[in-house]
Amino acid sequence: MPTPFAATAPAGSPPSSDEAAEPGSLVERAYQALRSRAIDFAFRPGETVKVLALSKQLGLSRTPVKEALNRLVTEGLFEATPSGFVARSPDVDEIVDLCEMRSVLETAGFRLACERADDAGIEALAAWWSTVSPGYADLSVTETTRVDEAFHERFVALGGNRELARQLRMVCARIRFFRTIDLDRQEYRTPYYDDHLAIIDALRRRDADAGAAVIGRHIAMSRERAVEVIKEALARIFTRKPAATAR
Repeated sequence: MPTPFAATAPAGSPPSSDEAAEPGSLVERAYQALRSRAIDFAFRPGETVKVLALSKQLGLSRTPVKEALNRLVTEGLFEATPSGFVARSPDVDEIVDLCEMRSVLETAGFRLACERADDAGIEALAAWWSTVSPGYADLSVTETTRVDEAFHERFVALGGNRELARQLRMVCARIRFFRTIDLDRQEYRTPYYDDHLAIIDALRRRDADAGAAVIGRHIAMSRERAVEVIKEALARIFTRKPAATAR
């Protein structure tokens, strides 16, 4: 669920007490709020966001909002144009490429985990999954997506490469909306559950090749399926009330 915005400050009101806070913290606040909305396509594809309206919603000046949007440009969630910041549009090639990138990152992370993780860390992952798995089939599709991400991020973290784990989180965020749609059918849940058990088993045996094979199958999305997902995504996006955009 998108992070809620702070209450809108009345027009012409003095800066809030937050404005006296450390500038970096204000940028981070704007970044987290806008990133959450961009990930969930709260901004309609191709529309130019209205910085002033967003700053009022967040109770901030325009400067931290602009800085936050510039950060989101580097993550591929907005595009900087002469007319302003433009919300991203779904793209088949992008989805397929990001799924491939996620597979590469997770495979590398799994191989490192096989080499570096101690037995206690592996068993902690297995124990965490055992507490989640009994209700897995009954989770909402949004919860299923987030639990799946958490599982993969946890085994990658066992490899000890923090930069690899950070890049994985960024990739997962960019495709989360599409994966939520992809998982919005019950028949996809059982294979995901079984794959998680297979990954834990391969990690316990330190079998990097077996784990890599499961990861590749688990993440792959065909171009045909990506086209279907984008059609469904656009249908959902354009039935919502638009976020703050330029007039």
